[in-house]
Amino acid sequence: MPGFFDALNSLEPKKPKKHFVKIEGVDVEVSLKQKLQIQQVGEANYFCQQMANGMIVCRKPIVPKEQKQSVLTKADEGIQLLDKNPFWPVGQDKKGYKWQIK
Repeated sequence: MPGFFDALNSLEPKKPKKHFVKIEGVDVEVSLKQKLQIQQVGEANYFCQQMANGMIVCRKPIVPKEQKQSVLTKADEGIQLLDKNPFWPVGQDKKGYKWQIK
């Protein structure tokens, strides 16, 4: 069996497999553990952030359904504010501001 051991020694070592996920249209290399977690949760729940070391995959923050936040937006009829300060309403008139839930 001298040919068997020579052939076995001449084989190249197996290369480690690289795992990629597609987040925001960009293919990012991640570990197997991260890939399985991203597939389980969904790629739409992650975003890429550029850091000094390279791309980092981060999970989007989860906002509970019970937590609804209101935003001050311009409206046809609404509250007039003094120097655009939302804590100092002057009166109600046309072209004012209105609190709306996102």
